[in-house]
Amino acid sequence: MARFTVYNYFDHIGVIKKYVEDRKKQPEETGAGPEEKLKERQIKALIAETVRKMPQRRRDIFVMSRYGGYTNDE
Repeated sequence: MARFTVYNYFDHIGVIKKYVEDRKKQPEETGAGPEEKLKERQIKALIAETVRKMPQRRRDIFVMSRYGGYTNDE
């Protein structure tokens, strides 16, 4: 029983390695279609317009926290 448990363990490791290698070979599927790209551009434009309409100080804080890597407290 212990021998087959070890065999199963190594078989499972092999399956995981194969899955990881197959995923590395596949192109990224999320956002690949033209509809998803269009949606992404529209959302980015909406965010940019909303940020542009914010008061100056709030806009600065938003930009620093989202794009500058700062926390809201910093």
